[in-house]
Amino acid sequence: MRRLPHSPGTKIWFAVIFLLCLGVGTWLSLKKPLWNDEIYTQERAIDQLSYAQIIQVKFVEGNNSPLFYLMQKAVCDLTGFTLPMKWKGEWYLSAPRAQLIMRLAPNIFMSLSVALIFYFFLRYYSYGMGFYALAVTLSTHMIWAYWAEARPYALWIFLTVAQSLLFLRILQSHRPKAKHTVLLSLTHVFLSLSVVLSIGQIFAVGALIFLIKDRKRLWAQKRYATLAKKYFFLMVLPLSICLAYYLFVPASLFRYRVFDPAGLLLANIPMDRILVCLLFLAVAVIFSVRNGAADKVLFPKTLRVNRNRVLCWQGLLYLSLLGLMMIFAVLILVFCKLREIPTQQTISLSDRYFMFLVPIQIIAVSLCSRALWDFFRTKKWMLFNLVVVLGGLLIVRFLRTALSILEIYN
Repeated sequence: MRRLPHSPGTKIWFAVIFLLCLGVGTWLSLKKPLWNDEIYTQERAIDQLSYAQIIQVKFVEGNNSPLFYLMQKAVCDLTGFTLPMKWKGEWYLSAPRAQLIMRLAPNIFMSLSVALIFYFFLRYYSYGMGFYALAVTLSTHMIWAYWAEARPYALWIFLTVAQSLLFLRILQSHRPKAKHTVLLSLTHVFLSLSVVLSIGQIFAVGALIFLIKDRKRLWAQKRYATLAKKYFFLMVLPLSICLAYYLFVPASLFRYRVFDPAGLLLANIPMDRILVCLLFLAVAVIFSVRNGAADKVLFPKTLRVNRNRVLCWQGLLYLSLLGLMMIFAVLILVFCKLREIPTQQTISLSDRYFMFLVPIQIIAVSLCSRALWDFFRTKKWMLFNLVVVLGGLLIVRFLRTALSILEIYN
């Protein structure tokens, strides 16, 4: 894998993008008043509870995991903040200090998410790919919609970004470094303490790493104890935490009404992003046929023989993660539909419950675009058409996102 030298320049770019995003997030925090869900969470799940009570989830929320609420509690204790008024059910509250403090941690997490995606593609691909991935990220509606939101969504996006990029680094390495596995295991534990729905992405990433990297090693080298220890921290422990918080905490398990299932998914992975992935799949199939058996493309013996083959391999494997997560999203829809009681007034299922798709599709589109660029880099006419298609889709996505975000923040 070609990469830029690990120079101070790449770190400076990361710092610049992070600080710019932090400034944007601060402006967004001041622009939008606090709304019902944020105020409810602050009063009922943070101000009124101790750390021990939060760990035990002694509150009623759609999320049964404590990490976000513990962090918010710590921020409030450090700043001496509590809600400036007794909440009486008002839907909106305009209080600049409250907006800044309550949204401080989400702003940091979302800014880190954007900067990390930019830095990864800058560091391991090129400057052009870094800025393209940044554009794909900033043209995504869900990033802006939940940037300034004192709820667990920015934390979920940040941890999913970290999980996805570590997963990619493990895929890119012939012999994955131990530090990447340790960091990914820690990320999985944090995910399990953040959102119960992370159970799907934890299982999917762990299973793919086993199938791609460790399955043959298990039988060839018989390293049963080593792999058992590795997958205990990578999968068993975080999955157990997810199940424990779902099954045994005293918080109620809500029932949801499911309206427009396709719309819930397309809000997180728009059709234009799906089209880019499908275009890559079509070109990858043609490339496989023209360059020999598909297994030689998907599982090359040496990753340095052919750059097209490497990018094709990485793109297809990462798309397998996106595919598994889309299947998981459909299972969530089916589960909620089965638990639905139409005669009772229940909460409508929101698109934000499928937010795990957002970072995965951003990274998938960036990878697929880079692979397509390399496929056509020697064919000027095809490369021109590719730039027109990808650039046109990106511009249209920017415009649609801008219009929808203006409605939220005005």
